[in-house]
Amino acid sequence: KQILLFLLNLSKKNKKSKNPCESLALIIKNLQSGTEDTIFNIKEYTFATDFPKLAYTQCIGDSVAKYNVVIRDLATKNEAIVQNNLHTVTQMSFDKKGKHFAFLGLEQKSEAKQKPFTLYLKTANDTIANALTSKISEIKPSDWVISSDKQITWSETGQRMFFGLSPILPIKDTTLLDDEIVNVEIWHYDSPRLYTQQEATLENDRKKANNTMFDLDSLRII
Repeated sequence: KQILLFLLNLSKKNKKSKNPCESLALIIKNLQSGTEDTIFNIKEYTFATDFPKLAYTQCIGDSVAKYNVVIRDLATKNEAIVQNNLHTVTQMSFDKKGKHFAFLGLEQKSEAKQKPFTLYLKTANDTIANALTSKISEIKPSDWVISSDKQITWSETGQRMFFGLSPILPIKDTTLLDDEIVNVEIWHYDSPRLYTQQEATLENDRKKANNTMFDLDSLRII
């Protein structure tokens, strides 16, 4: 309640600029002491609701944008890089008390519509965020991916983390001509939703994910 955070866009429209990073600055103002701090080349940030802890992605690189994931204690100003050189970072999330932190990261550029994100987790006992690849592989079918559309959430105690898994959708064939595409609308009479409702919510339906839980006590994924 005593800290104000806001982003400033410092970039100028320059088509000749080769800098791959957006010029965004995160301003951190302590309303009690009146002091300010600025962090440059920010992409995204999030914070814990019940503890003064901040996480942000900072763009690095001179030809291709890569991102470091940094956690800062706003009370002590101590900060640490918990993961680096990621192509994309999304869905950053703290538990309420700021003990645990998770996010989705992409190590290599991907043109896939459903990108092969890795789930990273930093617990209170870790110094860096570790990939949960092997754990997830135990229960995830080979043709499924971690959903980047579903937000990472936590239980009240912070000992259970929830994320989404989704089957890979069929790739649309873009080589067909319009008159070669079969366009059939199917609706069953006892469907709980009218066809018009199904059509209106089609994009949301495509982004649906199966709720998946990681228990930090038992280290099990369900």
